[in-house]
Amino acid sequence: MRFPNQTITGKDIAGLVADSARFDVFRLTDALLENQPARAIRILRSLKKNDIPPVVIHWALERETRMLSELAFIRSQNRNVSPADYRKFNIWQNRQAIVQSALNRYPLAHWESCLKQLSNIDRIIKGRLAGNAWLTLEKWLMSFTARSL
Repeated sequence: MRFPNQTITGKDIAGLVADSARFDVFRLTDALLENQPARAIRILRSLKKNDIPPVVIHWALERETRMLSELAFIRSQNRNVSPADYRKFNIWQNRQAIVQSALNRYPLAHWESCLKQLSNIDRIIKGRLAGNAWLTLEKWLMSFTARSL
């Protein structure tokens, strides 16, 4: 319980509603792309408090990471990412700059490593591998934004 043995004020309720409205899996992926690990952790913890299943979070993280990996592969072939590539992945124009920024920060190997780690998180979520899904997701968020491999 967030406010045990306290009178809940309108301000308290407004803050809770604002957190719920502000934090969703898409804001989480944006925080990662914008290289804001502390914000990403805060959003993840809020999602947990709001009972968002880890499988939903995993889906969003894997989707973004797979897209980044495929775009990084294009770049590894000495090609620029084209407008057609962005369309293929349904990346709207207003998100292209943060995607490009993330691509500029890390090589293809980083994204492949992130995908491998997500595979293990998927096994944890499904109970096929021992571990705490939430803690492992937090660690993954930090490795996603790590300066080096």
